[in-house]
Amino acid sequence: MNSVTRFLGRPSHGSHEGPDRNGASRHAIYLLISFCLCLTSFRDRSRAIARDLFTGETPQKDACDVNEWSRLAILGDLARCALAIDFTPDGATLAVGMSLPPTPDDQSGSGDVDLWDLRTQKLIHRLKGHKRDVGCLAFIPNSNLLVSGSEDHDLRLWDVSSRRLKAVLQGHQSFVKCVAASRDGRIVASGGLDSFLIIWDIPTGKRKRTIVAHEPVAKSILIRSDNFHAITCGLDGNIKTWDMNTGSLVDIIVDGDADFYSLAMTPDEKIIATGDIDGVVKLWDYPKHRVLARMELFDKPARSLAFSPDGKFLAVSTNDTVSIVDVNTRQSVRAHHCNRGITESVKFSPTSPFVASCDYEGQVVLWGSSLKPSEPAVKKK
Repeated sequence: MNSVTRFLGRPSHGSHEGPDRNGASRHAIYLLISFCLCLTSFRDRSRAIARDLFTGETPQKDACDVNEWSRLAILGDLARCALAIDFTPDGATLAVGMSLPPTPDDQSGSGDVDLWDLRTQKLIHRLKGHKRDVGCLAFIPNSNLLVSGSEDHDLRLWDVSSRRLKAVLQGHQSFVKCVAASRDGRIVASGGLDSFLIIWDIPTGKRKRTIVAHEPVAKSILIRSDNFHAITCGLDGNIKTWDMNTGSLVDIIVDGDADFYSLAMTPDEKIIATGDIDGVVKLWDYPKHRVLARMELFDKPARSLAFSPDGKFLAVSTNDTVSIVDVNTRQSVRAHHCNRGITESVKFSPTSPFVASCDYEGQVVLWGSSLKPSEPAVKKK
């Protein structure tokens, strides 16, 4: 029974004495309301079509229909551990930070950065130089540069086009666990097990300043779109915002019951997501310091977080599982046991409807609906 029928009651079929005029009237009203509802639906559809014609665009399909996602490809080297990933801004190349196990000739092991062509799914180059595990990566916008951080305490600046090392950035005293680049490509911020946040000037390769950010560990870093402020989190349960020019602390959000493992921010910079060692993921209203949602959906550390390019979904890696959370409903809409070992890093492609995740078993799994770039709105002539 639809809403109109519930409102009017069922039309009467009359009685043995003759036709029920009251029932006939009800039936006529029923038909009239149904007809009006059809007109309303047609009007709304007509307005949508008119709007598309006026703007010259056709509606874009929802490329992030995660219920239809599946495993697209597996990359990697099972003889090694994959610890970090990042995409080039055009989404064509994936960099993977690797850990090489000790050998009889080298008991300390070493770390490389693998470059994968996602169109062919082939390894195109291996950047060698780090003496230990590569734990973080960041492509630098508006350039061909990639920065990698390692357990050997160094960051290395690579020219991906020429596949040459440009500089070694030294200043950390322990494992470099996180790195981020400013959108103008001039600044890199790094953090690690030494609790330091170090700001680097990329054109000169010089260290600008060193800040004691989190004790004992700085776990994750973001740089805001203004190119002046860095946001960090650590095992001390604090989210801090820093002025990278002066090194001063300009804002702090204190969460006393969390040991933060991971941090992500929506493209509009209004919402921050944090993941902690207990698997609790929180969404924060960043300007107001207010918790929007506390999601206890996971029972293992939330090791890595990443928002989709449109900010509608959040990818969460917890050991061997990658889950996709709907930011509006705060619910996990898709979970995939896509990796064989502990999943250390997850990232959305900047141009295509899929995520990449890497694990301790050396696998890089591409999971989504397509490796092809999403189609933009089409302009009509």
